[in-house]
Amino acid sequence: MLLERLKRETRARHDRLEALAGLPASRAQHRALLEGLYGFVSAWEERLAKLLPAADPLRAGREKTPWLAKDLECLGLDAEARAALPRCTEAQLPAGATRAELLGVCYVLEGSTLGGQFITRHLRERLGVPEGEGDRYFRSYEGDVGARWREFGVELSRHSSPENDELILRSAAETFDKLADWFVARREARAV
Repeated sequence: MLLERLKRETRARHDRLEALAGLPASRAQHRALLEGLYGFVSAWEERLAKLLPAADPLRAGREKTPWLAKDLECLGLDAEARAALPRCTEAQLPAGATRAELLGVCYVLEGSTLGGQFITRHLRERLGVPEGEGDRYFRSYEGDVGARWREFGVELSRHSSPENDELILRSAAETFDKLADWFVARREARAV
């Protein structure tokens, strides 16, 4: 099955990203994580909106930028402050030119909703973040996370073929790498 292969073949890249982004140990790290995600996700979703109609299964009800904007607003960043945050350039985003490549990128971003459930618990238990005060992105689809993931899996399977599978895998790997590179660049910029 393609989902199992994606998980297996991108594991090292996923682990690298997880080590870079990590679980926030403070509220300041939580905010920095959300700012970094906003810079990547908002730029990606803008590009995706130019490529696919709103009703496409890869977009319909899957936009995450509003969740990130809500979280950042809860943490004190109004629209003007969010607009001033660094955002990925076209070169810093994954390619995503074909449907198969778009599926590879979406595999990474949709997969993050699964891990978000763990992060939400961490925010509550370790950082004392109350529900609705900077955790919306990680709560994602809330009680529908499993169902939304299965829907994505169906869409992925519909487009699975030997040729497409290779493109999807390469695109997912590239997305993990680009996202990790983005977090490295953000960390380096904050250190200056």
